[in-house]
Amino acid sequence: MKSIFLYFSLISCIYCYSQQDCSFTSFRVALYDESGTDTAIRNEPNGEIILELLKTDYFEVYVNEMDREWLRVENIQSVEYGYEISNLDGWIHNSVVAVWTRRKANLLVHPRDGKTIAIIEGENGPLKIIDICADWVQIEFNGIHGWIEKEWLCGSPVTTCP
Repeated sequence: MKSIFLYFSLISCIYCYSQQDCSFTSFRVALYDESGTDTAIRNEPNGEIILELLKTDYFEVYVNEMDREWLRVENIQSVEYGYEISNLDGWIHNSVVAVWTRRKANLLVHPRDGKTIAIIEGENGPLKIIDICADWVQIEFNGIHGWIEKEWLCGSPVTTCP
């Protein structure tokens, strides 16, 4: 009986999530590549490298689409050297970007009307991005995957967001 309840709970969660409008809205993330090498921007997910970002700089990356584990890049700003690359059409893997929380926030089971599964106290990060749905971002926090509104996230690698 318990397994039947869990099955229907899972199905209802999947149905609820699939019914949401997940139109992507652009937002800022920080380059957070721990590989120790320059970071590749590609022409398509897992495609040819069109640009490499130096490991000696900090970058704010503006993304406007997600395709599985890849984020489409529209703009890059160098924090260290002050230059900007705009009108870019490139892709970056989600494993090399991160966000930080701006203040205390609830982590939800699913966007908008989900049950709280964790409370994030104050500024925390770096947090890995798992998925995006409209103004909601699924992140990993202390091994837990949950959803948080974009407004509570900061994409600056060197300062807290207002």
